[in-house]
Amino acid sequence: MNAAVRRGYVQLLAQVLNDVASYRSMKRMSLALLGTEGFLLIMHNTNRFGLYKVLMVCVLWGMCQMWCGAFVRSAVKQNRPELSCLVPHLRQRLIWLTAALYAANTLVFALIAHCAFGHGGYGLLAATLITTVAILTQRFNMLAWGMALLIPFGVQFAFNTLQGLIEVLYEPLVTVAGMLLLLPLIGWGLVQLLPQGGDRHWAWYHHFSKCQAALHGNAPPASAVQLPTRWQQLLRTFYGVALRRDSRAGTRPERVMMHVLGPAAHGGGNLIFLLLATVLALLPVLYTMIDGGNKVVLPWTGMIMLGVAGMYVTSVADSITRHGAEQRLYLMTPGAPAGARINRLLGQMLLRRFLGVWLASVVCAACLDSFMLGHLALRGINFTIAMAILWSATSLLDNYAVKRPHTGGLNRSLLLMLIVLGFLVALVLNRIQSTFPWYQTGCLLGIGAVVRVTLAWRKLMALPPVLPAGRLAA
Repeated sequence: MNAAVRRGYVQLLAQVLNDVASYRSMKRMSLALLGTEGFLLIMHNTNRFGLYKVLMVCVLWGMCQMWCGAFVRSAVKQNRPELSCLVPHLRQRLIWLTAALYAANTLVFALIAHCAFGHGGYGLLAATLITTVAILTQRFNMLAWGMALLIPFGVQFAFNTLQGLIEVLYEPLVTVAGMLLLLPLIGWGLVQLLPQGGDRHWAWYHHFSKCQAALHGNAPPASAVQLPTRWQQLLRTFYGVALRRDSRAGTRPERVMMHVLGPAAHGGGNLIFLLLATVLALLPVLYTMIDGGNKVVLPWTGMIMLGVAGMYVTSVADSITRHGAEQRLYLMTPGAPAGARINRLLGQMLLRRFLGVWLASVVCAACLDSFMLGHLALRGINFTIAMAILWSATSLLDNYAVKRPHTGGLNRSLLLMLIVLGFLVALVLNRIQSTFPWYQTGCLLGIGAVVRVTLAWRKLMALPPVLPAGRLAA
């Protein structure tokens, strides 16, 4: 490889660092993950709890996966349909760089797995499998929803069957066979992720641009606007019913106001996701009960349900700032509420719908806990997390008239990372000390959330209209 080729590869890699906002956010997340990894290494040296070994492997590998994902997004942007055909060797070099980064990430995971568990071959195979899924889900977004809904089955298999298979099977043979099956699939996924011109490339690039614009809180480019997919249509079923009902004459202003905030404010998609995820999560538990085996407690399944309420808050906050033009037009109509009532109606509507999604997530978590424990119950750790998520309701009571659209793109990823780390800390505490006062802690968090929301409500009532008002509302 001569100097010119090396400079070409370096320039392609350096594009990740040119996005200053994303680069800074990723540096902060990396420092947080490295600090967590240091803590886990200290606990691993004490050799007290096996759970630390699992977290030690996942945290460092997750950081590497984050940087690989950032380069993939940069590679897709660089591999524009017109450039992939006109620029010599661009697509080929991007594919090779992506493959090299994911290969290094896989080797890091295998090395850590070998040091922690003594099974480097299985670690290599597991990392390759997850890399395959990561590449395919970035190209085919529907796989991400399928993987999220299939998490309970994977955890059930890992706890009930995988350990026995590891002890019986011959590790080198299984590793080689698995790699022979997965490597061609990875190659095919990279070709699909970085195509070379044509109508399919344009369609994929438009879809990617729309997703990136939504992630950054911006309006999608005109060329990237497409009809909603079938999955999006399914999630908007409840919203469509409400929109047809509220389009009739005589509808109350607060119900009409909900629609000018964007579809995310309705919360119907969150309810459908909770319902589907709960049904799929209960299937392996019912299978275990019928099969006569021991019930497996999956606390993180309930945590995923509870996290939906937090995701509702972030999606609504982004949706309101993106639909400012609709709000201005609505507040200039004769049927719009008076300016003095806007804040009260907005706050009541958002809090009521947030509490509806939150209550539905708590009911789903209670259903899972009841099936797994054999009696009606809500585990203490899930109760505490539910009370902690109530604090996020204060983010809804914001001054949207002066709030700018969400930018940066990785702030939401940082929030999700903090939520996941919080869940892991709760799991570690639950593993260390089963007598931890979860219910008492949850009650304190709930009381604090009520006080905090009350203060935020009073502050909201003292502000002028917090929506970008038109002339009549002003």
